[in-house]
Amino acid sequence: MMVSIGSASRSYCFMAVMLLSPLSHFPTVFASTSANDPPGSHDVSTHRRAIIGGTIAPQGKFPYVASLVSASGAHTCGGSLIANDTVLSAAHCFGAFERVELGRYNIDDEDEEFESYFVREKVRHPLFDLMLIKLDGVSSLPSIRLNDDAGAPNVDGASLVVVGWGDVDPSAYVQQLADELREVEVKYVPNYECAEAYGSNVITDDFMCAADIDEDSCQGDSGGPLIVHAYGDDDPRNDVQVGVVSWGMACADPNYPGVYARVSEAYDWIVPNLCALSDYLPDYINCTDEYATVRIQFDQYPAEVGLKLENTVDDTVLFNRP
Repeated sequence: MMVSIGSASRSYCFMAVMLLSPLSHFPTVFASTSANDPPGSHDVSTHRRAIIGGTIAPQGKFPYVASLVSASGAHTCGGSLIANDTVLSAAHCFGAFERVELGRYNIDDEDEEFESYFVREKVRHPLFDLMLIKLDGVSSLPSIRLNDDAGAPNVDGASLVVVGWGDVDPSAYVQQLADELREVEVKYVPNYECAEAYGSNVITDDFMCAADIDEDSCQGDSGGPLIVHAYGDDDPRNDVQVGVVSWGMACADPNYPGVYARVSEAYDWIVPNLCALSDYLPDYINCTDEYATVRIQFDQYPAEVGLKLENTVDDTVLFNRP
């Protein structure tokens, strides 16, 4: 397969590496972009890093929640275990961490038992604020199921749960991260209503919104899961992740809901890339289809780049972005 890349001032041609072959349908295409300008990026002040309101979560209730940790040992972003060796987080967290910790409850308690992994590979969605993280080991903890239903949630005010260790008091001069894992219940806000606050050109189909009075995600929770929680069911494997904490204006402001990357909108990207990355896939993930994965390293001017993918056997154009 031939990949052509061109711009106003540059033109390149190279052969794409076929990770899985033969090509049986439209390929999965993802880009590894500059860490300074990740997909789905916004002004850094709008990125969500905290749980506002809410309560301390019971220990063990959300075992799939991950803490992304910097080289200095600081919690920087959240994430969720979606396969025993792969974590889902936000693309804007790409350059903010070195390790992934699982099984954490009190992130200030180094005596508690938890799993710590270095990163083998990171893959960002080319357009959405989503990232897959391949761990250098295999977790023994249960993973969370991903939502593949584009119609859910679809009820205004439906209850959802956000989990994280973020800044519990964003009004304070010094960031005050929660020690213990916290959870907060928020209400689903339809995109048309959310667009009244942010604008319809901002709240696109790849986003979803949620909010409640004095309840929200904020600084420190970026990348963490937005969950449909199985109330009355103690099995965390019955929880479903519908979103990833992404961004918003202020925290717990009733006029500005929290904005999340919508998992169902990116499901067709997540599955083939998860199939290529993970050696320990959950049972519900179907990898029977054959995929080709094309990795493209952009320069600092990605908006100028045009992409064209062709099958060199029959000259079929598989993808074209002028």
